[in-house]
Amino acid sequence: GAGGAGGDGFAAVWWGVGNLRPRGEGPRRPEPRTNLSVISSGGNVYAIGGLDATNKPTTSVFVLTPDAKTGAFGEWKTADAAKLSLTLPEPRAGAGVLAVPDGILLIGGTNGSTALATVIKATFDATSGAAGTWGVPDRAGVVAAGVAAQGSRPSVARGPVAEPIV
Repeated sequence: GAGGAGGDGFAAVWWGVGNLRPRGEGPRRPEPRTNLSVISSGGNVYAIGGLDATNKPTTSVFVLTPDAKTGAFGEWKTADAAKLSLTLPEPRAGAGVLAVPDGILLIGGTNGSTALATVIKATFDATSGAAGTWGVPDRAGVVAAGVAAQGSRPSVARGPVAEPIV
């Protein structure tokens, strides 16, 4: 059903295959969330941050690894249970998320007190492909975040106004 973060409708993933298949309830996340950031990258689905059942931003990340051969969803796991160091450095909800070739960028959002103007990045391990600890991206990551936020016209914030990169 519908409702806030505590409602059942936000604890599950709805799925459908093609236009003719009925939809059904997917696996339940360990905790309900709203206003979270979700992305699929490197064979995993990441549910990042968001508001918990008390409408407070969280530091949690949930990971789902669907079976590539059968299409079975598997079960959501906390990042800790999935043995990934993806707990956010501060609570964050409503952030933009972008997959880049070597990781995931999390852009802006709110910590519950103020809007965040920061970009953080979880870099994929070159050997295992697993997403690693969040850190500050290099300039290319910040430019990629600007592209995502501004559309096809890259920009970098310099003072109060974002200026185009020439």
